[in-house]
Amino acid sequence: MIQKILKRIDLNKFTLASLAGTVGFVVLMRALAWILGKFELAFRSWVWAVSIALTAILVIAFLINGRLAK
Repeated sequence: MIQKILKRIDLNKFTLASLAGTVGFVVLMRALAWILGKFELAFRSWVWAVSIALTAILVIAFLINGRLAK
């Protein structure tokens, strides 16, 4: 099923690796927010907002890059 979705989206390997890196970055940011959030609740929400914004920007950039690489 995942292969059907990937064929439909038609992403190249570089874009898939970039998206995987983006997901890893967000997980790392959330772990940092969880650790530091125990001390400062405002920082947790700030990291959450930044990670969402960076994820959106990076995903759009990688999708555009995947389309241009064809």
